[in-house]
Amino acid sequence: MLSTPHQKMQLFSQIQCINFQSLLRISLHPLLTTAHKLTRLIYAMLIKGTEYMDQGQDYYEKCYQQRVVHSLSQRAEKMGFQLTPIVQKT
Repeated sequence: MLSTPHQKMQLFSQIQCINFQSLLRISLHPLLTTAHKLTRLIYAMLIKGTEYMDQGQDYYEKCYQQRVVHSLSQRAEKMGFQLTPIVQKT
């Protein structure tokens, strides 16, 4: 089998390489999407000469809610249902 220390180290380094590659596959997507978003923001700031303005937590939550509602309505439509919003009495 593996008799020499060189062969054992070679196998160990291959295992480490495989584990490292699997870690890269798992965590590379969020890293790249964040880098892409930052790149677009910086590019727009440089081209237009504007400052970065944070939209705030409310803006993010509003967009998130719109995405969730759209996703749920698409899923309901595929199953033959139609979503209707509830009118709240004030």
